[in-house]
Amino acid sequence: MLRAACEWPGSGVRELARRTRTDAMNAKRLADHLEQLGLLRSVTDPAHRQRRVLCATEKGVVLAREIAERAAVWNRQLTRLLGAAESAQLLDLLERLETALGTDPGNRPTHEEGPIQEAPR
Repeated sequence: MLRAACEWPGSGVRELARRTRTDAMNAKRLADHLEQLGLLRSVTDPAHRQRRVLCATEKGVVLAREIAERAAVWNRQLTRLLGAAESAQLLDLLERLETALGTDPGNRPTHEEGPIQEAPR
């Protein structure tokens, strides 16, 4: 959420929820928590009183940059370990999985289903 707010400053909670593929209530909780930590600030959109506009604070921008740098290091390490083709394939598979889970709520596991079982080998 922090990186998204840095990438799209002035966006509302619902827009960032869409961009991060999470539900609006989860995005609101994340934004509230980041605001309490001093990483985001929100103001009421003058054009639409019910809309909160989010922007990263200076502290939030620094942390988001650090997170992006760590992600880049991890991606380089992953490519070194797997090779470029397999690394790209893994990232593609993870993106497809994220999309499938995000677009169909029926795909998400529930707490009632119990612990995740290890697949047979």
